[in-house]
Amino acid sequence: MKYYIDLGSSIVKIYECEKTNPKLLEEKSILFKNYFSLEEGISRKNYRDLMQYIREISKKYNLNEKNTTTYAIGIWRKIPKEQLETLKADFNDLKLKLNILTKEEETFYFEKAIQGIYDRKKVLMININTKNTELIEYDKANIKNRKTLQIGIQEILNNFPQINQENDNIEIEKITDYILDIIKEENIDFKCDCGIFIGGNLKTVKYNLVPNSIFNDGIHEYMISYKDFEKKNMELLKKFTLFDLNMLMPENKKMIESVKAESIIAQTILKKANIPYIIPSDLNIINGIIKENNKF
Repeated sequence: MKYYIDLGSSIVKIYECEKTNPKLLEEKSILFKNYFSLEEGISRKNYRDLMQYIREISKKYNLNEKNTTTYAIGIWRKIPKEQLETLKADFNDLKLKLNILTKEEETFYFEKAIQGIYDRKKVLMININTKNTELIEYDKANIKNRKTLQIGIQEILNNFPQINQENDNIEIEKITDYILDIIKEENIDFKCDCGIFIGGNLKTVKYNLVPNSIFNDGIHEYMISYKDFEKKNMELLKKFTLFDLNMLMPENKKMIESVKAESIIAQTILKKANIPYIIPSDLNIINGIIKENNKF
């Protein structure tokens, strides 16, 4: 059995993989970007929390340099040299391998992860990040278009702080209009059959998912119509407080805070792109790394 640790800017995930399909064992949310500075790097508290968690999972799953590799992305590329050396030393003490991926490597592995035939359908991959949103159009496994939209989760949370409260007065149109104004010059209608929405926690938040009838790749089992997606987003905005969302994911409360903002960004993009169906996906760089290592 092999293990992979995905060390991101706001979450740590550990996967096990016997052959080719990684299985998420557990995850822990640590917002490393909070109190981060280019001079000091990751805050002392967040660094301590990270190493405590790494020690816990290392003992729990008997991790070592022979069966485990860690891949760090995002904010970890920005930490100062001194903190990087400390991080490497701490991982080395636990006999764990640590790799800091370049942005180019991260993009390569992510695109490798989601690359598929999709029964010869045209699909639009949507990956919403803290600061921006990445779009990739796939047509018969070939990349036809790439776009980076300058809208991300943090901007919505900053400009609409009431989004995570139960508020009958807030209108979803106000948020979607704000997003549309930012991306108004972008042509993203690629005539795709469906959109693949990375992350989003659609299962956790209980969207109306039905069996995927668009394509069969053995990975993406479910889909949702744009109409039902839009309807659920309205319900979330009007009726769900942050407390309600936390109850759906009590073990990872920090990640659930972004659900409303992420879904409304996705809704706006999907509407502008005229996408009729959405396929939720959990694919990430670990899938791409495994796929590349196995060359299949």
